[in-house]
Amino acid sequence: MSSTEKTSFLKLNVWSSTDIPKRVDFNTDNSRIDTAFQEHVDDSEKHVSSSERETWNLPYYVGFYYGDGALQKTINTNCPFEPNFGIIFAGGMPPSVTDFSGKTKYNYFGFLSKRASTSGLTLSGKQITISTSGGAVVNGEYISLNNMGSTYCYLLFR
Repeated sequence: MSSTEKTSFLKLNVWSSTDIPKRVDFNTDNSRIDTAFQEHVDDSEKHVSSSERETWNLPYYVGFYYGDGALQKTINTNCPFEPNFGIIFAGGMPPSVTDFSGKTKYNYFGFLSKRASTSGLTLSGKQITISTSGGAVVNGEYISLNNMGSTYCYLLFR
């Protein structure tokens, strides 16, 4: 015979001293426990997948590179995910500097994405490519994202 009392939620047996337990009672309790755990574990509203957890725990990546003055530079970011958007800037510099006497502007800041980027920047997979022609991009504006000896920071986002 099963127990005279049951737990309130899973209705598991609560034995009193006069109850006579049977194997089927234990098997039924184990089955209820197993079913409850399985339903809980499978509930995607209550649980987060490992890929979702990784996305939430690592939404961005920060890296650095040193300018070498080359007209084209490809940076293997070693980012643990494939970014969708990024920002690059030169350390210790404002986003842009304008020389009014020569009517030139030097850009030390840029945005990049898979589809569109600031002039001279490309994002492909986990690689960033910086291309400068050595001349002005447009109307006296120069890309200054690979100047010899300068330190640059990039922030990549999922």
